[in-house]
Amino acid sequence: IKRCYVQEMRIAGDISGDMLLTFVIHKGKVNGVKVTSNSTGSERLATCVHRKVKQFQFPHLKKGGVWELILLLELHWGLHLSFLINI
Repeated sequence: IKRCYVQEMRIAGDISGDMLLTFVIHKGKVNGVKVTSNSTGSERLATCVHRKVKQFQFPHLKKGGVWELILLLELHWGLHLSFLINI
């Protein structure tokens, strides 16, 4: 994700804002990724982040459960990632 942000800064200059993504984890794999909010104004950045989140891998839950996650990215010079988990 940091690579997406740095790449976009090289192309578009100074860019900042927040991005909110939602996705589901089932059997360790990410499904249903959606960018639900993007105040950066960069669709290219949102597309890159979307691709990266789809590649995330998580531990497989022993009980076969499903996790719904919300990922809040605060995109400023100090990239900050926050995960909010709904189980």
